[in-house]
Amino acid sequence: MRAVPRVLLLLACLTLSLSGAVWAQKLTFLVTGGSPVAFPNATEANYDAGLVGATAMLGFSMSLGGGGGAVSRTGILSIRAASAVMGGTKPIGDLQWRRSDLATWNSLTPSDVVVQSQPMIRGGLNDPWTNSIAFRTLLSWANDGPATYTPTIVMTATLTTP
Repeated sequence: MRAVPRVLLLLACLTLSLSGAVWAQKLTFLVTGGSPVAFPNATEANYDAGLVGATAMLGFSMSLGGGGGAVSRTGILSIRAASAVMGGTKPIGDLQWRRSDLATWNSLTPSDVVVQSQPMIRGGLNDPWTNSIAFRTLLSWANDGPATYTPTIVMTATLTTP
């Protein structure tokens, strides 16, 4: 009868020892500037051009902390809108974004879209990494009367596990 408690005690000590040696890795996402995303009042020139740009880019950084050693992981930043409209009937797709290192503009959607994905090793490869996102709003004389739009932009940082 005494053998059973000793085995259970040994397993409990082994489990505590193993769990104490393994540290979770964590991903830190930090907005470094340009928040909240703001736009100037649209002018006649903006309507003629068909768009108005945000006053500043949204800067961000992603870094690793905690344990995990030299394990390669992938840091992913995604973006989406909380609603299909910016306010009134103006579609969220009229709000566009692009990474500062790319020329292609993308319409915001209510579904997650990857902004950037980087392999990362704590204290090494791409740790930390930074970038920024530019925003603009498409304008139309026919469809966009004076209004205040307040879309919610959702950004999600994800860290893969090996």
